[in-house]
Amino acid sequence: MQKTKIRDLKSNFDEFLVKNFKKIGIKKNDCIYLGVNMGNLFKPFKEQMSLNGNVSKYRKILSNILFDSIKTYIGSEGNIICPTFSFSFIRSKRFNNKRTKSDLGFFTNEFFKKRGVFRTQHPTHSIAIWGKKKNLFKKNFSNFCFGLNSPFAIFKEIDLKFVNLGIELYNSITYIHHLEHLNGSFHRYYKPVTGYIKINNKVTKKKIFTFVRIIKKNFVTDATMIQKKLLSEKKLKLKFDRNVYFSSVSCNDVHNFGLRLLNTNPAFFMKYNS
Repeated sequence: MQKTKIRDLKSNFDEFLVKNFKKIGIKKNDCIYLGVNMGNLFKPFKEQMSLNGNVSKYRKILSNILFDSIKTYIGSEGNIICPTFSFSFIRSKRFNNKRTKSDLGFFTNEFFKKRGVFRTQHPTHSIAIWGKKKNLFKKNFSNFCFGLNSPFAIFKEIDLKFVNLGIELYNSITYIHHLEHLNGSFHRYYKPVTGYIKINNKVTKKKIFTFVRIIKKNFVTDATMIQKKLLSEKKLKLKFDRNVYFSSVSCNDVHNFGLRLLNTNPAFFMKYNS
């Protein structure tokens, strides 16, 4: 893609993103946790890029545009968090927080490699953080992916917002599993996995625990109801622009509503798989 086209694309995308960030209540200095579908997010610009629908051809360029646009908007006091989960660790038994690929798409893999980004150490449920609050995530957490001594417990402390771009909240809200951990769950358990974890050029053999579904229970995760609840209570700010989904919601609201729902039914976020 020619430099002039990239420059024009970035200018147009910046305008598109800023307009919709304002509509969903994202402000300068916010702490945001991203759920992103790059293909959906950039569909309005495919003709400008002469992609003929092939967004993946330019996904590195688009990832850079997205990261730079968000970083510019929230400013140096803001923070961007992105999930970089690697469920492949369960099979490979190997994890390197600087090299192991995320299983959550191209943008997440580009994000954790950015300068100034820190990636946490839990192999199956690592997250990557850009911004000054990343130091909060450098502590020694427990070997469990969720719970009070996990990175997910910090989200409430920093007044984080879950921000979704091109993908609906219910398809990316892993935080509900943290709430299931806090509430207690009869359909999930902590599976121990022993493997080799490389952090700062040091390899350590370690047993970690990852929160998995009990297969014989015949349930699947279903977060559609909490999305509907948050929307009906006007806690979830939602906009569609050029058929692209944008939403934001406070972690505190997800936390409070989620625990309230789980108190009524510990399997609230599960659906029977017939």
